Amino acid sequence: MVDNEEDYELWYGVNEDIGGQPINPSQRDYPEEVIEIYPLVVMNDMSGIYILDLAAKLDSCAEFVMHTEWSDIITEFPPFFGHSACAEEAYIESLDERTGASLKLTVLNRKGRIWTLVAGGGASVIYADIICDLGFSKALGNYGEYSGAPTQDLTQKYAETVVKLLLESTKYYETSVDHWRGHSQLH
Repeated sequence: MVDNEEDYELWYGVNEDIGGQPINPSQRDYPEEVIEIYPLVVMNDMSGIYILDLAAKLDSCAEFVMHTEWSDIITEFPPFFGHSACAEEAYIESLDERTGASLKLTVLNRKGRIWTLVAGGGASVIYADIICDLGFSKALGNYGEYSGAPTQDLTQKYAETVVKLLLESTKYYETSVDHWRGHSQLH
């Protein structure tokens, strides 16, 4: 692995991308996505400008490389509104924190009959949308994806977690096949 800027320049002939950022991911700046300042108070006599409230939205995917710089401002990203992670989601999140790849899992319905293993964030959205558009939103057990070239070991651990959830969900229903109509019918 090429670890420093000089080696990147030697091997690839460049050391910056088109935006002027270093090619080496460990040397890149990962800025906040959004900084909101409201209200901003300016004194009538222009003697001072005061920020009364500020919110910064950080990219949780950049935490992998920014953990040192961000350690004094955030120790853990909060879950999305109204959600507390189950054991499987926490496990996948712990794997995700150890890699520059992406491993995401949200358990939507433990009794779900449809469980997906999708490589790629865009593909996972398309698959989930199609499943819901076909009328199976209540049967969807998970939303998740693995992308960014996770190692074989991480991919296997991710798949094993989803398959365990799938197998656990089967205790909630029986499956019968309606051969006359030529399709599977779940009861």
